[in-house]
Amino acid sequence: MPRKPYDIQFFDKDMVRIGNAPSPHNLISDVSFSEQINRGQSNIKLEYSYSFDDYPQGLKEFNFVRIYDSKARLIYTGFVSQVSPQLSSRKESVSVEVLGLASLFSQMLYKDGSSVEVAKVGIDPSVVITECILQLQTEYPPASGTQWVGTDPVTGIRTGSQVGSVGTNIDYTFSRQTMIKAINQAVELAGGNWFWMIDKGGDFIFKEKPTSPAHEFVIGKHIIDLDITRSVERVKNHCTVTYGDPEAIVVSEDLVSQALYGLREEYQSGKSTDDSVAAQQIADKVIAESKDPETSIVLRIQNGAYDGETIRAGDTCKIKNYNKTFPIFTENMLIHKVSYTQNIVTIELESVRLDAIDSITRLVQNI
Repeated sequence: MPRKPYDIQFFDKDMVRIGNAPSPHNLISDVSFSEQINRGQSNIKLEYSYSFDDYPQGLKEFNFVRIYDSKARLIYTGFVSQVSPQLSSRKESVSVEVLGLASLFSQMLYKDGSSVEVAKVGIDPSVVITECILQLQTEYPPASGTQWVGTDPVTGIRTGSQVGSVGTNIDYTFSRQTMIKAINQAVELAGGNWFWMIDKGGDFIFKEKPTSPAHEFVIGKHIIDLDITRSVERVKNHCTVTYGDPEAIVVSEDLVSQALYGLREEYQSGKSTDDSVAAQQIADKVIAESKDPETSIVLRIQNGAYDGETIRAGDTCKIKNYNKTFPIFTENMLIHKVSYTQNIVTIELESVRLDAIDSITRLVQNI
């Protein structure tokens, strides 16, 4: 099957497009990558058929890359982390390792001015997200005026305005944490179904799980493979979180889950907070996300039967055309990870946890 015609554009860190960039005709590898909530887009390895000692200047460390599909839609943005010219008896080539934009947040510490001790009092967790974005933008201010990662709308690149407010204020001290760790901590403090992601155009997304499905996948039409695993291995129905000095505790538990699956405990230290509200948020999130058995679901979809490039991590979906006499799927499942190859899109749904009572009710109703 012929390779899909991707348009791969190279830029310097100031977002100035590089004229002496690799030709698409010299690309000898497929374009495959994944994107995942609470991580962003993965690395991509591109291989070009150039001489090891003569290749375009676009193939240079810390140049940035944008990849467009055959419909001129942006599907990936990252930066070159490694260039490997290669010479063997069979061929010469240049391999390029490209990392997703989220990797930038793992290179810098979250700071308050020059201090790496960042004490937050009475703030919404979204404040931490916004400050990390602004800190990154300060370190990488492109001459073009457009940021690689942001919350502003950019035509054809970013939708913008996707950092939501949780509506709960917390106290927490971030001590010597990279920005990626601070962002993950903010998500944990948000509770519920909140997640973050940096999408294809550098749009920073921080929001709750959408309430209605963006995609409907039909078994036998779109879905060519389906793997399902149901398990109680990671059920937690009693969580204790410590906080403050002197140390105090908060507890969250689910008695129905304990009656069905036995006592399954989790213990976490919240030493970075003196706030009972923040500690309770952490405990409640553990129980909300772990009190029920999980169903791991992996779908493989033929790219073409469904427009694969429109499926993004953080979207939700619905599965159709299956026997509903036994509860397998919910009506609005969060897409946790999407892996793209030339012809197949593999979708991992975030561990689906059917509420124990709801699951039993649905089963009885279908008998």
